[in-house]
Amino acid sequence: MKKTRILVSLVILMVLFGSISASASTFKDISVTSDSKLTILKGDSGNTKIQAACLYGNGVCQAVAHGTAYVYINGILEYEGSAWQCANCLTVYGTEFDPNDTGGNAGKFVSWPLNYEISWYGAYIYASSYTTISDVSTQLPGISFIYTY
Repeated sequence: MKKTRILVSLVILMVLFGSISASASTFKDISVTSDSKLTILKGDSGNTKIQAACLYGNGVCQAVAHGTAYVYINGILEYEGSAWQCANCLTVYGTEFDPNDTGGNAGKFVSWPLNYEISWYGAYIYASSYTTISDVSTQLPGISFIYTY
């Protein structure tokens, strides 16, 4: 009898947690397409201008890692790198390399001003051009690339 109650309790818990996870998967970020978990950024906003200072916080963008950046220049995949988003002003950055792993070399670089948070999986970024950043400390003094905030 006691084993039966334990078994029934386990089955109920499995059904309960199964329905919770199934219902949670139906919620989607409005900026994410149905075939991807990555945010898609398209239009005329993509640029290579380096922001002098973050408009919020201490004046330095706290660029938090947000997965993978697939950067397309004029519709052609230019590089697959790291996606970052400022925790304060929400500007998105797509770097060819992780500056924390390369001693400050970001490689090819694009930025995208935004007013909402992108997916933690990353982003597809469609821009018309990019710039190359070989030394973050001198060329991107207003951005701090971090993993968590």
